[in-house]
Amino acid sequence: MLVYNYKTPGGKRKQIAIEIAGNSFANYWVNYIDRLSNKCPAIEWYIAGLNSQQFIRSPRDNVYDLLQIRDAFNYINSRGLCDLAGELGDIERLMAFPEKVDQVKLNTWHRIFTSLEMEWLKLGKKLPESVDRQELWQYIQNVNTYVHHMEMWTYHKLDRRLHYKEHMQYSIQFTNADNLNYRKKANQVFGQENLEWIDGFTFDFFNEKYDYSVWLHEDITGKDQMKAWLDNDDLTAEDITGNLLMTPSITLDPYMIYKRILDDKNFRLESKKSNKLLNRFPLGNILCKDQVDWPEFFKSKVENVLLFGKVLWPKEFI
Repeated sequence: MLVYNYKTPGGKRKQIAIEIAGNSFANYWVNYIDRLSNKCPAIEWYIAGLNSQQFIRSPRDNVYDLLQIRDAFNYINSRGLCDLAGELGDIERLMAFPEKVDQVKLNTWHRIFTSLEMEWLKLGKKLPESVDRQELWQYIQNVNTYVHHMEMWTYHKLDRRLHYKEHMQYSIQFTNADNLNYRKKANQVFGQENLEWIDGFTFDFFNEKYDYSVWLHEDITGKDQMKAWLDNDDLTAEDITGNLLMTPSITLDPYMIYKRILDDKNFRLESKKSNKLLNRFPLGNILCKDQVDWPEFFKSKVENVLLFGKVLWPKEFI
């Protein structure tokens, strides 16, 4: 059993308990987080909401985000790393009419982000002398960050997402796109000495059980098929993958949104046409999930993580 003890905003101490699935990947993942806790004992956990449509923005909010993406694209374009002249022209037009920002354009910019990160950061391609690697890293991450910010404007206009608007998913994770301190911890987990690729495991929801409420989190440079489908994105695109890297972060799905998506005949058709496996991995089920106050949990702070009674994080809790 995996247990996350947390402290509520009112000071109460509660827990989320998870029964680990009996599949081979879940068993491997349990061993992975046990090993990782010794290598990276300083991980700090936080709770986030996924697929949330609770936050509604005004078009004016998009202007700041557009400016950040414009600055990033200007830097990348001016140094010859990628021809973004057309995108810069689109941004100038959208700044005059920010209400016209749509998911199609955000999907395009997110794909540019994944391409830039893979080519210039992850593959370690030699940079021109005029480019500072840390500066480039920040600009590339900014594209991702501010695209996701503007999705709080576009998600309310997507029929597929509106179908699930009444319920949220939650994550217990150690990094995000907005917080530099969390990203520094991510450099430990995904650093060369600790990074683990998912090798020898696949997940085919057409032939395997997917009735689970806990999944490996979407620590993916691109998107997984379910997010891509909700975003009206192209499942055949190169950056629509499942999990490629091991991650200690998890997704909690108490309302079984993933199962409902995987049950959807239209999603199944698009997934089949993509000729790709889902490769998002189920980890188990939340015990007594109907007894959890989920809005309270969302605002709570994880204090420690236990695996079969053994403290994984923080080590000083022992």
